[in-house]
Amino acid sequence: MHELNDQFRLPLAHDFKIIATKLSKMGLIDKAVEAAEESVDIYRYWSLRGWSASVLLSGALNDLAKYRSLLGHRNRSLDAAKEAVAVCRSLSAKDSTAEYAKNLAYSLDSLAGCLSRLECSKGAIDAAEEAVAIFQSLMARNPAEYKFKLAYSLRRLARCLCHSGRHTDALHLFQELKIMYQPLRSGYSPQLALCFRDISRCLRHLEKPKDSLEAAKQSVSRYRRLVTGESSMFDWELSFSLVQSAICFSDLGHHAKAFPILMEAVEIYRRLADNLITSTNINLAVSLCHLANCLYNLNRQDAATVYIEEAVELRSRLHFNSDDMDGSDLRIDGSFEYLDKFLSDLRHREGHVAIDSEIFGDELSPSV
Repeated sequence: MHELNDQFRLPLAHDFKIIATKLSKMGLIDKAVEAAEESVDIYRYWSLRGWSASVLLSGALNDLAKYRSLLGHRNRSLDAAKEAVAVCRSLSAKDSTAEYAKNLAYSLDSLAGCLSRLECSKGAIDAAEEAVAIFQSLMARNPAEYKFKLAYSLRRLARCLCHSGRHTDALHLFQELKIMYQPLRSGYSPQLALCFRDISRCLRHLEKPKDSLEAAKQSVSRYRRLVTGESSMFDWELSFSLVQSAICFSDLGHHAKAFPILMEAVEIYRRLADNLITSTNINLAVSLCHLANCLYNLNRQDAATVYIEEAVELRSRLHFNSDDMDGSDLRIDGSFEYLDKFLSDLRHREGHVAIDSEIFGDELSPSV
């Protein structure tokens, strides 16, 4: 690549960026990472030669952070997000125009997500709050352009608050977002569906199972309207909301109602997992564990054991097939420990055994 004339390098970086986006939409996240890394390398080269290249570099770094995160490469994702923020801070220090401030806010949002996934709650909240403050300032000047950019940052902040245990504060923000999205039913129905799922999670943490179930149902209903034969993106989101609603039914003791919902979610994840997307397979394993837990509560221990063994085998296969997976993300040892505990419980005691969310992590498990 470095043998190319300079005049061809910048357009090539843009081409790699487009390719990465298309690959990610096809579910080929590992290939998207490779294309995004090529784009970043070229933009780095050009960032020494002009401001426009530096702006493009920050965007490419944020894309790279997102794709790496989808593969479970959380530490490497954080590296890309930090570099993007550093680039944007440098640009904003030289020029305070809205464009540079907006790019800094986007990068701070990305950084907040990476820090939250690594359990760095304070750093995540600080970054998210700074992004919100920037968009609030920009919206004061141009409400039409920045209202929903602010909404995106508010959701990031709410999720960071939720991950840090501040569920009441998070719930207030999610309810504020629901009000913002409701008037735009057609253009923003995916965001409204997601908002209801976030509200359901908060209400569950606040021990309001009936209200949590109603919000989860709203999310499922909206995603069903969005799902088409070509829209695997909404299939993915629908499966998350299905699992959330099934967990709410189980919380209320309605395990027979939860079972077919979990089966539907597992079926969706199996279909999506055909592309061997790491993040999809991880969520398939999580859903299998929730399904096993449901079967256990229905006194179908043999079937439950089959699903738990499948989940552990899947997680083990993911672990050994990944050259760059952060060990703390997969927690394979925890999965095997849970399997031993689960089987022991089946043999020696009766009663409910809850799936330990620490096995798979809050970000991946729809129950959290």
